[in-house]
Amino acid sequence: MRGCIGEGFDLPELKIAAFHDIRKTLAVTLQLAGRFTRSRSDLGDATFIANTADVQVQDELRKLYTRDPDWNVLLPELSDRMIGEQLSLQEFLRGFTQFTKEIPLKTVRPAMSTVVYHTHCANWTPENFRKGIPGIASCEQVYETINPAKHILIVVTAQRVPLVWTDVESLFSWEWDLYVVIWSPEQNLLFINSSGNAGEYKGFAEAIAGEGVALIQGQEVFRTFSGVNRLRLQNVGLTEQLGRNIRYTGRMGSDVEPALTEIQRGKARKSVLSGVGYEGGERVTVGASRKGRIWSHRRARVDQLAEWCREIGAKLLDTTINPDDVLKGTLDVKTLATRPVKMPIRIDWPEEMYTAVESEWSMVVAGEERSLAEFNIELVTPSFDGPLRFVVASETERAELELDLFDDNGSPNYGFVDREGALQVKRGGSIDTAVEFFYNNPPIIWFADGSSLEGNQYAELRSPYPYYDSAKIQVWDWSGVNLRSESQGREKDQASIQARVIRELRAKDYRVIMDDDGKGEIADVVAIRLDSDRDAPTSIEVELYHCKYSHDAEPGQRIGDLYEVCGQAQKSIAWASSPQNVDAGIKRQHSRRFCSQRTSHQPGCSTHSIAVSKSPA
Repeated sequence: MRGCIGEGFDLPELKIAAFHDIRKTLAVTLQLAGRFTRSRSDLGDATFIANTADVQVQDELRKLYTRDPDWNVLLPELSDRMIGEQLSLQEFLRGFTQFTKEIPLKTVRPAMSTVVYHTHCANWTPENFRKGIPGIASCEQVYETINPAKHILIVVTAQRVPLVWTDVESLFSWEWDLYVVIWSPEQNLLFINSSGNAGEYKGFAEAIAGEGVALIQGQEVFRTFSGVNRLRLQNVGLTEQLGRNIRYTGRMGSDVEPALTEIQRGKARKSVLSGVGYEGGERVTVGASRKGRIWSHRRARVDQLAEWCREIGAKLLDTTINPDDVLKGTLDVKTLATRPVKMPIRIDWPEEMYTAVESEWSMVVAGEERSLAEFNIELVTPSFDGPLRFVVASETERAELELDLFDDNGSPNYGFVDREGALQVKRGGSIDTAVEFFYNNPPIIWFADGSSLEGNQYAELRSPYPYYDSAKIQVWDWSGVNLRSESQGREKDQASIQARVIRELRAKDYRVIMDDDGKGEIADVVAIRLDSDRDAPTSIEVELYHCKYSHDAEPGQRIGDLYEVCGQAQKSIAWASSPQNVDAGIKRQHSRRFCSQRTSHQPGCSTHSIAVSKSPA
């Protein structure tokens, strides 16, 4: 098979085809692969192999399942490898009773939202769900399935809805609703998720779990914020008692500090809270209403929803959590017209550049489009009170900008000044100048005390970080190392700091050690080892090492050196939050430098090198 999307060869007993572009499209690719192997009746079933770690492959598979339910039957193994994490999704789905083929369960993506009821039943009765859903008699389509082992009920209903712009009865639309009910007998809790996201569903809960169910509401629901660090509230609703009058106030966006002050003074009670923070090292969204609804701004599979609900339930049942303490971890966000007098230690790309697929972004320099991966963003001559300047630079190009904070007719405002170079940022079909782009998507400047500045939005920690335990610092012998030489470079300078780090790592059990130094780097050194001690049969550990030269030839307690290396190391947080990006970044850097080395016809011309340990692969 030959052409723009595939290559192959034809042997009597072997049929192999390779397809280059997964997007043209997966369905077409699979059909061609099937036909390619069906030229002989005794060849057996077609086998399709795809790199499901590739985000684009995962997206194409999801589109494929929704386009034609038959693919759901044809590709069970492929789906299992793509979506399954700790628990096999296929095994989870096989536990359900028969469901309509028109809606494959693996395509169901409920919003992460629930109301929670205390239960007292020894057994639940999910088959009684029709007694609890209001208006179900008017639904023309009702489908249900139950997983007895996992105590999960899924119901899908559909009813005709008249169109508001005509009285013609023959014209109508369908209104579909999804219900996911999860009972946790160990916790005596019933979780009800609905696509409508409205109501308390007490009748539904009683039909399934019997009388005596009690909705968890009031201040208890705010226990769900426990364990969320660096919480940045974006929505605060308060109920305030003023004599006989009750006043509700709501604040959204960054200006929520006055509302928090009222809570802390005891003048108001929390009605609605939602925000963004970090839990277990991952970025999370969390929201709760005193009326009982709890949510997270994402969609997930049914098995993931069940796991999330049980985690929420554990917090709700933990009486040691004081709902009034959940705001202690919130960030104090203020709008500034002048820069804070603090030491900036690093700058990050706008958050959207980390959350979106890297291939969507590119830089345009002198009319030439370049990959975002070739560019770094770094602070320029940082100081306690000087200008906040940063540079976007590749190995050959450089653009310097400065954040300008000012008062605009009594209101704080900000902008960016282009000081050097001409740079444009491209995403999809839109192109903006660097000044325009960063105004709409400001980078995040981090200071030594953990506070941050995003445009003119300054977020300060409510409590300072504890001092770092000096006992955790490992002291190496730097004899024979030029402390002012950071990178080993093309010549592999053995007196450099980077070469010393690589020698230290080679003595340990790493399978791969990579010199990743350069623009677009993940770290100066990337070390990879296999770990068989965890839950997975064999997991991969990736460690990132950052090197920084000394500003003086002799060791000394120079705070400036410490700020620089700490700022570099903290950039690893963005990489650690996305293992897929780490994998893609390592492959991209290796591919780009290897190709560059081959083009130059100069072996060893790249600063990139890989060391493989002597232990068996």
